[in-house]
Amino acid sequence: MHVAVDIRLLTTGKTTGVEEYTRALIDALLRRADGHHYTLVYNGLVRAPLPARWLNHPKARVVTARIPNKFLDAALWLTYEPHLGRFCMEPPDLVYSPHLNIVAPPPGVPRVMTIHDLSFRHYPEFVLLRRRLWNWFQAYEARARSADAVVAVSEFTRRDVIETLGVASERVHAIYPGRNSVYRPYAPHDPELAVFRTAHPEFAAPFILTVGTVEPRKNHRAAIRAFAALKRNPAYRALKLVIAGQWGWKYGTIRKEAAVTHCAADILWWRTATERELRTLYTLARVMVYPSWFEGFGFPPLEAMACGTPVVTSNRSSLPEVVGEAALTVSPWDPAELAAAIAAVFPDGPLRDRFIAAGFRNIDRFDWDRTADQLVSLFESLVVERKV
Repeated sequence: MHVAVDIRLLTTGKTTGVEEYTRALIDALLRRADGHHYTLVYNGLVRAPLPARWLNHPKARVVTARIPNKFLDAALWLTYEPHLGRFCMEPPDLVYSPHLNIVAPPPGVPRVMTIHDLSFRHYPEFVLLRRRLWNWFQAYEARARSADAVVAVSEFTRRDVIETLGVASERVHAIYPGRNSVYRPYAPHDPELAVFRTAHPEFAAPFILTVGTVEPRKNHRAAIRAFAALKRNPAYRALKLVIAGQWGWKYGTIRKEAAVTHCAADILWWRTATERELRTLYTLARVMVYPSWFEGFGFPPLEAMACGTPVVTSNRSSLPEVVGEAALTVSPWDPAELAAAIAAVFPDGPLRDRFIAAGFRNIDRFDWDRTADQLVSLFESLVVERKV
């Protein structure tokens, strides 16, 4: 089976959830011992470097083109041309898009797309106007309904696609992403932790960690308000809050909220954390908090669990499904409830130990090789069905 994959979203070099999903999924597809092969279509005037392991892989062919993507999107929107087969040296059996971007298959070739979430539909106030216009321009609703199959990254997102976009239920498939194996516990006396503490003495005190692009949807304000409430208790005098994430839309309002709290000096910002740095932050944190308003999946809680850190997260959207019984879930509207949950798992004791152990069990549900197996099974069924 020959699959054409639109990987244009990787041209920016970003490391947010959709890009990381795409990179990890392609790695898993290429690891499989099967006879399938992939054409990775990488168009754009400016393109970030792709992983070197893809460039000479026997199962992959990277095809580059220098058509401005805005021009290409406009052509696809108006004429449904050029279809992805135009970029391939041999006709594809299936076209796959791991994102919402417009993509067209050759006539008679099945098309599969992944939808990560519909937050922009439910919470337009959290999205820049130009981003809302981009989503409208992509005609995502019509594209989803016309796709041969839609992959949803959680059962919550599957239901959302069916109910919100009107896609037939038999064509929407929940396939969980895997987890990043980079995130794992350190050995008790790993020298890397000592090196980190020496380089960053401000992290010697106990801290709460929240991870995610600093923008309204991630609900950093609840984390800041819960932290401020805890700091009024003398038992948490030394406690700090670490916010790890790149500046996003309206980040200034969140910074201002932090600046006017009575404990502003104890709020630390880490903008562009590498995977290695994040692993260290997860490991050293007493609690990881993730009070997001809306997530189609939500990787940070799993990353924290994999590093042995208790998690407190929102009780909305896909997050209860993803964390299962391995985290405390709270209302994202209620900073007091968030503060109480943090206080419950902060000290050493049976409850903290229980959630750490449950976290390690929970992450076993998410495996990229299993994701690739399920996706390939879906591809194969569609190709066989189309040929019958």
